[in-house]
Amino acid sequence: MFLSELKLYNFRRFSGSIEKKQPGLTVHFHKGLNIIVGENDAGKTAIIDAIRLMLGDVSDEFQRIVDDDFYCDESGAYENMFRIEGKFCDLSEREAGIFLDWLSFDKDDNYTLQLTLSVEKKINDNNQAYINHKLVAGISTTATALSATARSFLKTTYLKPLRNAIDELTPGFRSQLPKILMAHSTFNGDTENKENLVEIMRHANSEIEKFFGSESQESDSSSHVALNKELSQVLAQLYDRQDQSKSKVSLKLPEASLSQILKQLSLNPEKRNLGLGNMNLLYIAAELALLNDHLNHTIYGPNIMLVEELEAHLHVQAQIRLIKYIEQYLKNYQSKAAMQFILTSHSVALTASVDQRLLIYLHDGQSYEMDPSHTLLEDKEYGFLNRFLDATKANLFFAKGLIFVEGYAENILLPALADLVGYPLHEYGVSIVDVGGRSFDNYVKLFARRPDTPRVDLPIVIIRDSDIRPYTFCINNENVNEINRLLVSRQLTRDDFGKNFLAFNQLRKRMNLNFLSENSDTIAKLAFQMLSEDELKDAQEKKEFKLQRQYDDLNVTQRVFVSPAWTLEYSLLKSPMRELLLESMTDVKFDGKSVSEEKRSDFIENLRKYNLVKLYIWFENSTLSKAETAQILAERIHHLKGERRNELKKSVLQDSYCAYLINAIMFACGS
Repeated sequence: MFLSELKLYNFRRFSGSIEKKQPGLTVHFHKGLNIIVGENDAGKTAIIDAIRLMLGDVSDEFQRIVDDDFYCDESGAYENMFRIEGKFCDLSEREAGIFLDWLSFDKDDNYTLQLTLSVEKKINDNNQAYINHKLVAGISTTATALSATARSFLKTTYLKPLRNAIDELTPGFRSQLPKILMAHSTFNGDTENKENLVEIMRHANSEIEKFFGSESQESDSSSHVALNKELSQVLAQLYDRQDQSKSKVSLKLPEASLSQILKQLSLNPEKRNLGLGNMNLLYIAAELALLNDHLNHTIYGPNIMLVEELEAHLHVQAQIRLIKYIEQYLKNYQSKAAMQFILTSHSVALTASVDQRLLIYLHDGQSYEMDPSHTLLEDKEYGFLNRFLDATKANLFFAKGLIFVEGYAENILLPALADLVGYPLHEYGVSIVDVGGRSFDNYVKLFARRPDTPRVDLPIVIIRDSDIRPYTFCINNENVNEINRLLVSRQLTRDDFGKNFLAFNQLRKRMNLNFLSENSDTIAKLAFQMLSEDELKDAQEKKEFKLQRQYDDLNVTQRVFVSPAWTLEYSLLKSPMRELLLESMTDVKFDGKSVSEEKRSDFIENLRKYNLVKLYIWFENSTLSKAETAQILAERIHHLKGERRNELKKSVLQDSYCAYLINAIMFACGS
């Protein structure tokens, strides 16, 4: 059996209506591993705590109900009652027998177990406030209290978020180690082991008492001071003769129960002076060992392990090793007993290292499961994401807005441009995801929901190059005669007119042109034709319309913003940022080289004189890195001050070639 569904009413940040049976949050879990992700204050801890309140944990750690557990509205008024509902599915015949008195059935007549925890603030007849807990099982009309025996099968193993594992493993009131040990089968239900450990402590106490000496010992023959004897002698002089029996004292450990003995233990690695991360791994290992012991003796029940912030104080490789260990752990035990891990995480490395089907995404008070029954992704698309969604892209699960871009240049330049126009992306919680090409579909579908399900209210931006070149290679009435004179065999006719090609080689192959190699450049120049303004405008509008409609049938909050001319860099060359871009190209050209200022000036002056199309073609075919050019351009924008910065901001906001970038930034920021 496993926990398949959790509903929260008026618990923590999640409101809801108990009377109308409208939960503030519904979470769907699956067997095995579940990883809850989302930004801070999304409600991840609330889900973990709700499960613990409803089911308890094997170490019997007390959870105190406080006012903040009750939903508080914007006016500051708290609800007087919250409810937590859990649904368990896939019960075996034996498990169905254990919970027979509380069973119900789903639409397919499979066993289900429904639990309801109601917590209410009340006032007694003495006007004293108290908290009333009520846990029942079964469907609402016939639900009855769950017995202690049945409830014991549902207890979870809980691994708290670690801030200082040393406190958890060394003696003290904060130590979790005694609770772990008490829950282990070594002591849980094994009376002989308990008595053996207590007897060991009694023997140790006797030896300690001997060490400090007694009345029967001769002080001069002892290698150390007989403190017990001296204390008794001094104390005897402070009592009258009738109370001399009170002066007999000895230094020894107090008589201890098993619980008190375990509280004195610490878990120490052989290697000393380990850092906090290693101590956290030691604590996690102790909890996993308890779970391992639990599974060796328990084959019924959901066997849930709750883990908060698994990545706390662990470096990236340690996080990945730990999550892979858990995945293998599940494989090893799943045939013997049902196992369910429910984890929360902020780690992009951990999120990127697991199958995306395992994720439960929390955003804006809602839960969005990423498995195939809730998204529009197919198996091959999950395969793509599992291969290519790395730590640099996994930040998309922790953002308030997303911008998907084709490459490094947009990724580097957009934050600087956003700062310039007054929309710093980090302040708006917007993440940029470089998909490394045009494979946007898989990333968008990850957030697209199936019909009749709530939409992910997350603004998603896709920035695309139109890739409409302002030129073409073609045969027309103006060049056909000159090209025919240079051909060796086949002659071109009017039937070859009107066919446009992006590159000369495409035209040569498609039209089967045969010419001497020394004539190749001449024919290419003759076939090169600039599109007319009307042709260019028509092609651009058609491409924009096609790209902007591409995701309209998906249940997702998205917009596609298309470059108004060819590519990002070509559009910038036509914008007020042209001069800064030329300066950046020059910086990249002479980076690390010792050249005179005159040579730099001559180079940039030649760039300024270039025909715009030829300039961009030169840039495309040069050794200059687009990413490095964008980085220097971003730095130049960042370092602009005063009036020059204000002038650029004003001109950029008014420019049609920058508008698609500015609008994309504003949409992602929620404007």
